[in-house]
Amino acid sequence: MLAWTGLRRVGSPAGLALVVCGVALALGATVLGPLLAGLLLLAPVAVRRPPVCLVLLVVVEVTNLAYRVPGRLFWPLSMLGVAAVAVALRDPVTRARVCRPLALVGALLAVYLGAQVVAALAAQRSDLAYAALGPTIVDTAYIALVAALAVLSARPWALALAITVPLVALSMLAVVNQVGFGATVDFGGFATVTNATGELATTPRQSGPLLDSNFWGRHLVIALPLALALLARAARSGSARRTAAWVLAIAALLGGMYLTQSRGTFIAAACAGATWALVSGPDVRRWCVRLLPPLALLALLPGIGNRLVALVGYVGGNAAYGLDWSVLVRRAAQEIALAMFRDRPLLGVGPGGYVALLTAYADKVATAVPVPVDAAHNLYLQLAAESGLVGLAGWLVMFAGFTAMAWGAVRRRAGAGAATAQRQLAAAVLASLLGWAVASVFLHLAHYRTLGTLLALAACVAAEPGVGVQRVGVQRGARAARRPVAVGITALAALDAR
Repeated sequence: MLAWTGLRRVGSPAGLALVVCGVALALGATVLGPLLAGLLLLAPVAVRRPPVCLVLLVVVEVTNLAYRVPGRLFWPLSMLGVAAVAVALRDPVTRARVCRPLALVGALLAVYLGAQVVAALAAQRSDLAYAALGPTIVDTAYIALVAALAVLSARPWALALAITVPLVALSMLAVVNQVGFGATVDFGGFATVTNATGELATTPRQSGPLLDSNFWGRHLVIALPLALALLARAARSGSARRTAAWVLAIAALLGGMYLTQSRGTFIAAACAGATWALVSGPDVRRWCVRLLPPLALLALLPGIGNRLVALVGYVGGNAAYGLDWSVLVRRAAQEIALAMFRDRPLLGVGPGGYVALLTAYADKVATAVPVPVDAAHNLYLQLAAESGLVGLAGWLVMFAGFTAMAWGAVRRRAGAGAATAQRQLAAAVLASLLGWAVASVFLHLAHYRTLGTLLALAACVAAEPGVGVQRVGVQRGARAARRPVAVGITALAALDAR
């Protein structure tokens, strides 16, 4: 299409440029694949404009595109981000202003990574520990890169949109899949229906672009408070269309959460929503109090309230028979993790050691299952088992540091009428972090880079208004900068789905 348009205007330099771009894109799509070829086409824009590069990296991550094109998309995107940061830091004024927030981000990530390195050096199986440590180092470096782009761009609302909009769109696909196709169409892998079952579950369990509905629910928990902040911003602007659009978006997120049929997701979403309402200000609290009765009706839906009541009964009971199978295997997994921690409380058995020692510990715990699961199903017990008190403390320091950034941003904006929207966004980041932490009581660490997009947003909102950073690489306005990314990502995803 680009080449054909250029041929019609071949007498002009612009037409010649379109011909060259069209031919290059066609050849690139043939040799490299459509996603990578499109990335090359967007590269000149993304390198010059950190917000464009940031949105591109975040959207690819939260939609799981990087895993759908293994080995071909992650590293080119990373190099593109490094180039964008290097270009932005050529300005000495910008370099001086972002030094402090980026140093704090680097220090927090280094604390967690350093704790994992120490645990790996003392591991019982050094080969497994080093194999597990490699991806952790790569993912942590990637998170640092995204955080650097976020701080340099100084566009927290754009980053919030880049996280929320794709998750809303994928939730809509899940709802359409369930309502329109009876959960039989996966839309190119973006509306996956799992084979997992659960006691009292009322629908097939959907997992979006992931393989596990529980982890997909944790992603959606991140998006819920951000969508609430975007709704509040739209309502304040007086735009009925934008307000209605975000109401529908939140409804889609809730529908996507329901279709996960994940009890941990329901609990974490309630905690995240309540946290956002409490810290966003008195106006929001009053509105949320009025909405409590209709929201409470959600607990009456089949698959929510009855599953939560059953979970409470299982947790409070002493008998191991008659339990929901998912609860039983989680209990066994967590008992195994505790046994590993008791044996080596300081440094644990080493990263990746849980799976290697699973069989050896399976007969040492009170809850016996025929086939123990290969994960602790609890982030904190996983860290304690594999890296001991050192690794658990490293994670808690890192996570608490980013949470403190968001809380500090909320407090600085409290009472400032002109900054009400900014306070609500900072409150949404805080609520998303707490929601993710609650969901991780039921899940181990996975999709670390997706959490990293939220950590980057925490660093972005923590910058002092007008002091912490300056916007760089934006010559034609935010709308012009975001347009090619939105169009490009949509077109490339469609091509790849074919």
